[in-house]
Amino acid sequence: MAKYEITVKADLDELVRYIDRSLAEQSTTLSAEEQCEYTADGVRVKVMGYERFAYSGSSRVGMTVTYVASGELVRVIGIAVGGSQAMFMKINTWSESNFLDTLIYAVKRFIRDHRPERRAGGRRVVTNKRLRCGFTARPYTLKEKKLNEILSKW
Repeated sequence: MAKYEITVKADLDELVRYIDRSLAEQSTTLSAEEQCEYTADGVRVKVMGYERFAYSGSSRVGMTVTYVASGELVRVIGIAVGGSQAMFMKINTWSESNFLDTLIYAVKRFIRDHRPERRAGGRRVVTNKRLRCGFTARPYTLKEKKLNEILSKW
């Protein structure tokens, strides 16, 4: 199992469309299996389930992407499972990591493409402020202090 979590400043529907399209572009065997959405007290939760063929394990690997939106902040949680080999212990977990990497790439591209200085018709606008995106190595979590620092620059 592999996991990725990040909070981004975005419109939920725009983010979901962008990531869905990006995942489909990165994998020819991807299929969107199920989805559900729930709203309560101003918080929207959307869960998307994906599956694709894992060439390295000759099996299917699944990933759920959960979006939790409150105001203009969206928490993205991706969990990839399956695709490994062996019966009693996990061997070959590359499929899970590779599938999750497609989500990480999509989120990074979304953040890059939606920087404040990139919103003027696709042309780079020179500003005094520069956005620094902080990504960490696995387990892909950002500390709250660092997250607030990043979001304050938006």
